[in-house]
Amino acid sequence: MVDQREKVWQFAHQYLPENLGEDCLWVVGDAPGVDTMLGNLAKDKGCHYLRLVVKQELLNNPATKKWAYAERSQRMVNSLSTGDIAVGFPNKPCPNDCTPKSPWSGGGSGTWGTLAASKKVKGVEVIIYPLYEKSTLPQWLQYKQLSLF
Repeated sequence: MVDQREKVWQFAHQYLPENLGEDCLWVVGDAPGVDTMLGNLAKDKGCHYLRLVVKQELLNNPATKKWAYAERSQRMVNSLSTGDIAVGFPNKPCPNDCTPKSPWSGGGSGTWGTLAASKKVKGVEVIIYPLYEKSTLPQWLQYKQLSLF
């Protein structure tokens, strides 16, 4: 297993305000692990950050519980605009049915769903730091080499 904490710290320090400017806004989720680590780091460093939480009314309702996390993640995607960077640290391979066209497949990977949905936002760069061994990017993230001749 890759040293996950070290990988996240390296990324975070690369994108601290001294590198991106004081107006940089970090939007993070509320999951334990990476979301919490980055949210705490942003707070400790005085960065502008917004922690988006899962709505309890969705989580408490059996009919919407499964989609409560996807709704939170979609709000994160909705906050993106041209020039923004969406960064994710998936801890498992992307489910086959998770694509930019259908990011919320119900396959149990909110990180991949968020990245796939972000890929559809014009002018947003998607950066992925896989936290699992033998990481293969999904087809929708692989770039085809074009020939000029």
